[in-house]
Amino acid sequence: MTKSLAAPLLEKLNGEQRAAALETERPSLVLSGAGTGKTTLLIAKVGVCLDRGYEPHRIAISTFRATLAQEFRVRAQQAFGRRIAQLLLMGTCHSLMGRLLRSRPEVAGLSEHYEIADEAASRRAMTEAVEKFPQRLVDPSDRKQMARVGKWLGRVKAAGVPPAEAEAWVDELLQAKAIVRDQEGEGAADGEDLEPELRRLAAMWPDLGGTELPLVRAAAAVYPAYQKILRDRDLADFTDLILWPVLAMRKDAGALSDFQRCASTWLVDEYQDSSDLQVEAFDLLARRHRRLAAIGDDDQSIYGFSGATTSGILGFPDRWPDAQVFRLIRNYRCSPIVLDAANALIEKNADRFAKRLVSGHRGKRGENIVIASASSREDGAFWAAGFIADWLEELGDDGTVFVLYRQNWQTRVLEEALVEAGISYGLVGDVSFYERQEIRDALSYLLLFSASAAPELGRQLPAATSAVIGAPRADDAVVAAWERIANMPVRGLGKKSLDAIHEFWVANPETEDLLAAGLEASSSLKGKAAEGAAKLADLRDRWLETSGKPLGDRLWALLRFSGYLSFWETHDDPSSDQRLKNLEELARVVDGMTTIPEVFGHAALSLDSVDAEAKVRLMTFHASKGLEADICLLADMMEGIAPTKPALVAEEQGEGALVQEERRAAYVALTRTIVQAAVIVNDVGQTSRFLDEMLDGVEDHEVERVLAPARGARKSRRPRDAAE
Repeated sequence: MTKSLAAPLLEKLNGEQRAAALETERPSLVLSGAGTGKTTLLIAKVGVCLDRGYEPHRIAISTFRATLAQEFRVRAQQAFGRRIAQLLLMGTCHSLMGRLLRSRPEVAGLSEHYEIADEAASRRAMTEAVEKFPQRLVDPSDRKQMARVGKWLGRVKAAGVPPAEAEAWVDELLQAKAIVRDQEGEGAADGEDLEPELRRLAAMWPDLGGTELPLVRAAAAVYPAYQKILRDRDLADFTDLILWPVLAMRKDAGALSDFQRCASTWLVDEYQDSSDLQVEAFDLLARRHRRLAAIGDDDQSIYGFSGATTSGILGFPDRWPDAQVFRLIRNYRCSPIVLDAANALIEKNADRFAKRLVSGHRGKRGENIVIASASSREDGAFWAAGFIADWLEELGDDGTVFVLYRQNWQTRVLEEALVEAGISYGLVGDVSFYERQEIRDALSYLLLFSASAAPELGRQLPAATSAVIGAPRADDAVVAAWERIANMPVRGLGKKSLDAIHEFWVANPETEDLLAAGLEASSSLKGKAAEGAAKLADLRDRWLETSGKPLGDRLWALLRFSGYLSFWETHDDPSSDQRLKNLEELARVVDGMTTIPEVFGHAALSLDSVDAEAKVRLMTFHASKGLEADICLLADMMEGIAPTKPALVAEEQGEGALVQEERRAAYVALTRTIVQAAVIVNDVGQTSRFLDEMLDGVEDHEVERVLAPARGARKSRRPRDAAE
């Protein structure tokens, strides 16, 4: 008798998990709540398929990230052996669909040698499509505006819209939204009289504000031209890997049959984060054998900004009427107190499957939820450092602590507090505050122009100043700063020009500094380079004019005069708004200091405290998904931060879906907690509604309220306002 691969795996499952694992012959939806053992279930389900004779090379497992596919393959190898694990089809939806497109590239008008367009190639194609369009819908020289058009084009494609139908589709979407707004104005329920498809359209893209409408229309208009340019160059962008196979399967029975033969069983992890296009792809591929298992949790759908939609998971029973729905609600991570708070929070969302997590552990209710109220973000951060220190001592060597926040710019005060407390920390999905490009650039400006006014400054700087600037080998930190920002933003000073200026400076020791050398070496520079060197030198006078003002205000003015702030304000980098926030945070830090050596000593100390292996880790709500820690602190739980300002604006305009997604993100963060959760609020604004909703689920005696002691907080005014 053949040994069962699934039996030892099934023994580890509870009744709900086991029932879900054993269903392999018809469509199934597995609602796997936070901490309910989803991966263990998925491995067991593969084992059941293998026991029932399914060929391993025809079992496809789709994961949300490539790293998760790699981790799953390791788990599969441990359970089934190397040979079987290597045969299983594993990867992201894009990689799995990319295999299909590679097998029949003609469906996209491509050759068998087509290449994947990188971001630069996609941007060039978009610019050319806009320039060729007979109507000037958007300025192709405006990089930030072009980036937003590109974003909306990606969203149109992720909705599964063919190029030729895009403009009509956008019209239908806007019409549906207008109808809903009119009904709300008349007191009717949200779109209750709409046809199902119009109702679905009305619920899409809650972040589609009035200023974005021209950009959406521009994206739809240039979509056909953009695709033609890619096709003529034998290129496919990332979304095309899914789009073209889906479009082919819609209209070509031969392509549908060919693609369906690649796998007879589809297991889709993190299904709630699928786009409309991905949902349709899985539905089409599974239509023949009807072996589709969608595994996910609508309460943890947090990637709407990248095209994910809850409509796929919420509509699964309608698309597959005979599907079995399994609810995994037994949580093996959180205490009952944390679960009650999390349940109360997420129950405020209207668009979800009804379910309530229960604890898989027997015993006491767990540690109380701590609510720390502070006068400022700085006070709250320093209280958090003390709280963390106490818990690290209690937990011992194996303890873990997460500090969670909604946006990356929030880390500055948290990192400072941990540094002062002598606590090492790591960051997940990001670099530390003083390692970020814009911070190193800004500090380079500060150092270069401070040194130009005080030549003796170089002898007073900490030894680690070059490391703060981000120069791996430069002994002279001021030179390193000059090299970093002389052509940032672009001033025509390329490597040859910078080398010429530096050589002139070395050969002429009487020359005051590199700024002066740029002017005096003008004979060896030409055109834009000479002009750029002059502009850089002229900034010294602007810097001296701010003498006597707070150091943070001087830095902010310098960044404004130099064009550095304008660079990020107009740049097409999607993180540019976060970078500007980080620069504001830096100006606040510098405002509390009096000397340049003090600034760089503080930054160097922060860098020394960063340790990727540290027990304390800082990350966003989104980055925490799939992870867990003994102690979780949710920082700055304030309206405008969690939920974000864009979500609040959308809510005011009648679009509540963004706030619902923000609530799901907070729910994800809270349910990372094993032992105790703490929430930090301050007096600067209004406490987040999410905190009140959490506390609705627990008793008063299960909440410990503390007042963070006041510290000598830095000035809270916005440097931007003060400097302009």
